[in-house]
Amino acid sequence: MAVADLAFRAAAPGPAVFSLGIALASASEGFAWTPFNSMTEQAVPEQYQKRVLSVVSTGTTFGIILAGLLAMAIASAGLSWRTAWWAFAALAPIALILPALLLSKQDSLSMEAG
Repeated sequence: MAVADLAFRAAAPGPAVFSLGIALASASEGFAWTPFNSMTEQAVPEQYQKRVLSVVSTGTTFGIILAGLLAMAIASAGLSWRTAWWAFAALAPIALILPALLLSKQDSLSMEAG
């Protein structure tokens, strides 16, 4: 959903549609909560789980702020602000794939040790 949201914002014809993209970004955090909660339970020692989940829950908010600032910086450099959002959309799958790879690697190590 986040990839679609970023691409949606990059292609937005105006501020109203762009704002709708921001709303979708907020919704994507809700959709990501359950999988990240499960991954945290699997991968993080119990004493650190609350802290990790706190960081995860604020990640979207800070990500939106930083992405907006970076888009403004790119626009200030003379490039289209859309360039930033298309780049974010291209990089976003890493946020989907990397945790899955790390957890599968951890599961493999746990099986070998057990």
